[in-house]
Amino acid sequence: MSVLHMELGANSYDITVERGALNRADEFLKLDRRVLIVTDDGVPKEYAEKIASFCAEPHIVTLPMGEQNKCMKTYSDLLEVMVKNEFDRNDCVVAVGGGVMGDLAGFVASTYMRGVDFYNVPTTLLSQIDSSIGGKVAVDFAGYKNLVGAFYQPKAVLIDPNVLSTLSSRQFACGMAEAVKMFATFNAKMFEAVEKNPDEDIDKIIIEALKIKRDVVEKDEKDTRKMSIETMKAQIAKAFEIQRKRGVYNSHMNPQQIEEYCKLDKEGQEYLDRESENLTVRGKNNLLKLSLTIANMDGREDIRLNDLKEARELSAPAFEKPNQFAYQPEEAKKVSEKSVEAEAKL
Repeated sequence: MSVLHMELGANSYDITVERGALNRADEFLKLDRRVLIVTDDGVPKEYAEKIASFCAEPHIVTLPMGEQNKCMKTYSDLLEVMVKNEFDRNDCVVAVGGGVMGDLAGFVASTYMRGVDFYNVPTTLLSQIDSSIGGKVAVDFAGYKNLVGAFYQPKAVLIDPNVLSTLSSRQFACGMAEAVKMFATFNAKMFEAVEKNPDEDIDKIIIEALKIKRDVVEKDEKDTRKMSIETMKAQIAKAFEIQRKRGVYNSHMNPQQIEEYCKLDKEGQEYLDRESENLTVRGKNNLLKLSLTIANMDGREDIRLNDLKEARELSAPAFEKPNQFAYQPEEAKKVSEKSVEAEAKL
C-alpha cells in the first residue's frame, strides 16, 4: 500500500493507492452515515455497490455516461436527492467513476449546506493520476466548460488499480498519454523507464504521476501561477485537438514544419500565443511536436516513444529550468535573451 499525503493545512488529506482497497473502503473512508454515491452507467455497478455495502444509509445515483451530466439540471437533481433523504452536514458524498463524476459530485458536496464531506474513488486511469486530487470541482454552464465551480478538497482519495482491468484500451491510452506528458516534462527518470518498458508497473506510474500533481497543488492550491503544469498540459491538449481535427500526423516534422502546420489553424495559434507568452518560439514549436507525438498514442499499439524522447530533449532549451513547476516572467526574459541566436538558426 502507498499513502501519499496532500499537505494543505486544514484541507489536508491522504491519497491511498492499493490493489483491493475498494473491498476495504470502510478502512479509508468514514461511511457510517448517510452517503450519496454518484456514479455512471459506464462504471461497473459492483464498484458503487461495494462502497454502499459499507454505508449506514447509502443512496446510489447512476447517471448516463458522458460530459452532458456536468450541467445545472443534474446538479440540481442530486441536491434534491439529498434534500428528500434528509442529508445534513454530518453526511457525505462519494464519487465513483471518472473525472466527470468527480467534478459533479464534488461540486454538489461543496455547496450542499455550505459543504459536506466529499470522497473520491476514481475508476479511470486519467482520473486516478490527475483530476481526483487538487479540489477542482465544477459543472459546465452557458456553453462554457467548468464555468461554475469551486476549489473544494476531498477528505480522502481511494485508488484501487484493480478497477483498471475493466477499462477499454482507448480509455487506458488516454490515461497513459497524460502520465507520459507529465513525465516528459517533469520526471526524466520515469519517462526513461516508460520508454524502456511501455508495460512499466502501472501502480508505480500512478504513484509517480500523483506525486507530480500533488507537488503542484501544494505549491499553488488554486492554480494561480503564470506557467503551471496545468497550463502546459492545456497547451498540449489544445495542440492535440488541432491535429486531431485535421487528421494529420507526422512524427518527423521539424520545428519550421510544425510552425507552418499550426498557422493553418488561426484559433490554435492564437491560443498558443496567448497562453504561452513565457515560452520562446522554439519552445512552443517543440511543445507542439511533443503533443503531436502523444496524439499518435491514442488507440495505437506502436507508440513512438523515441520520437517523444526527442521532443522532450528539443523542448528543454526553451526553459531556464525545465523541471520547475512554474516558469516566472523574469526567468522567461533571461531565456529569451539567450535564445535569440538559437532561434535565428531555425
